[in-house]
Amino acid sequence: MATQLTRFDAIAIDGPAASGKSTVARILAETLGLTMVNSGEMYRAVTLSVLQRGANPTAPDEVSRILQELELSCIVDGGASRILVGGKHPGEALR
Repeated sequence: MATQLTRFDAIAIDGPAASGKSTVARILAETLGLTMVNSGEMYRAVTLSVLQRGANPTAPDEVSRILQELELSCIVDGGASRILVGGKHPGEALR
């Protein structure tokens, strides 16, 4: 099955923890009419899932197996994205 790729605009913001990246990203996305995707939240959701399943996060085979089984999705809600694992938002567990 072929996947059709579409062009999109992306801006990456990097910096240390608690430096205002998300705040700047939200304002920038709103100003430019873009959607903000929090890649850190995505990374934390995957890591949380690996740990909750008792896998060793430094064992590539274990992590790969979990990633193949993981139902990870991203929904857009009001110009911002939310990461869902198994159809549910992990909530404060990601902070």
